[in-house]
Amino acid sequence: MNFNFAKIVFPPFSPPQPLELLKILDRIQDTPIAPIFTLGDNFPDLPSPRTIDGILDAIESDQVDHIQLLEWLYCISFKDEWDARHLDRSLPTSEKIWFVAKNIKHLKQLLFWDLALTYGGSDNRKLANSLIKGFNSFTPETQQDKNIVNIIKILSADSPDVRIAAISKDNLCTPHAFFNLHKLPTNRIQSVNLAYDRIAELFVSIDQPDAQQVQWLLDCLKEMTVEQEIKAADKLLTRISTEIVITLPALVDWISSRYSPTIDHYRWNQLSSQAKAALNKWKGAVNYGDFQKLVDIILDSSHISLENHERNQLQKRKIFWSHYSDRFERIRILVPQSSLESVKDGFSNQDISVLANDDSKTEVCIFDFKELFVVEFFRGLGSETRIFPKTPELEKILFEFNELSVFSIRRLGGDIHDHVYCWQNSCVRWLMEKGIYPNEGTKFFRGVPTRGSHYDPNIGLPPLLQEDHLQREKALNRWRQNWSST
Repeated sequence: MNFNFAKIVFPPFSPPQPLELLKILDRIQDTPIAPIFTLGDNFPDLPSPRTIDGILDAIESDQVDHIQLLEWLYCISFKDEWDARHLDRSLPTSEKIWFVAKNIKHLKQLLFWDLALTYGGSDNRKLANSLIKGFNSFTPETQQDKNIVNIIKILSADSPDVRIAAISKDNLCTPHAFFNLHKLPTNRIQSVNLAYDRIAELFVSIDQPDAQQVQWLLDCLKEMTVEQEIKAADKLLTRISTEIVITLPALVDWISSRYSPTIDHYRWNQLSSQAKAALNKWKGAVNYGDFQKLVDIILDSSHISLENHERNQLQKRKIFWSHYSDRFERIRILVPQSSLESVKDGFSNQDISVLANDDSKTEVCIFDFKELFVVEFFRGLGSETRIFPKTPELEKILFEFNELSVFSIRRLGGDIHDHVYCWQNSCVRWLMEKGIYPNEGTKFFRGVPTRGSHYDPNIGLPPLLQEDHLQREKALNRWRQNWSST
């Protein structure tokens, strides 16, 4: 339960009249008090409300059973003024109030609430100095009270926002949720709001975040101000490596959904240049990770029969596309029904689609490279790569259509590249001609002979040796003949 008291305006410091007390009570209720009955002429006289002196006399004499919530409110609100006239009794009476509060739930909650606001820098409620000092005499008996006492001690210490953020992380709940759980105010305490500035730093300090910690981070991000969220996103993007982020797809999806330039120009423009570059790497790393995982599942599956040359080609393609991982905007995975049982445990249902049956036993990956679509056919006679221009019509077909088959994709046409002997050299140049380049900083290609692995941004991989060139031409002619016969 979250207590949100309205501002209370009290009458001058004098014995209150019944009508005045009703007005005060009316202000702290969610709805105005409706008259339940009308007092008749013969209705007995009601006792006059007690003054603050009368209330404190009752407290000192241990006669607190009949003190009403309104009287406690009145007493606590004007305790500072009363203390100024009774210096010798100010602290003892406050300690007595804290003592009896252990057994009076609404009084204890009121004191905790106002004390938290006092230490939190709120101008709305200020607890009397004697009640602040008297808090030291309070001995919590329940675990909830012990937690609240510790929270208030944190609020009264230096840098409370740092401690609150750490508690939030340890308990896997947001700062606001943690304070609400203990029935303490949230938005009106500055250090609680400032704790959100510390969340991203705490998260990046975790070596390998698990799913619960990622969810905690996302919950915190959702409660931040726009400025806090942008700063946190920038820090996350620039501090979390791609090696770690491939294990955090939920975080990548959330950041991408809010900071991609095509979705929210304002947030994108607020990111630093380093964060913008990192976001592209994040998306690429996660999408390439799905491609890599699919290849590994197929290679390891005992239910998918592969020829040796198919295994070899899948390994080489997995390595080849790792040099382009930063360029992947998104990926769609399509598998035949025969592969679904082997693949589904590695992916959630929304991450894979089933190909319409046309007797083709191959998996398909569709890569979005911003301006182009690249389609990889994993197995079979063709086992080719196709490039398509990025048009709204093709985007709808390739990424949204639910009845795609291998045959229907091939009918779309596109530019085709083979995977026969030494295909990597030719494929790198082919991709460069289409405007698709390896990751920034790439100097060597793994998976090709050392003599031909050096990458030059101007020419791609070195030309094949004459012997390799002749062998490739023979293999390429056989591949073309097979295509023409199908």
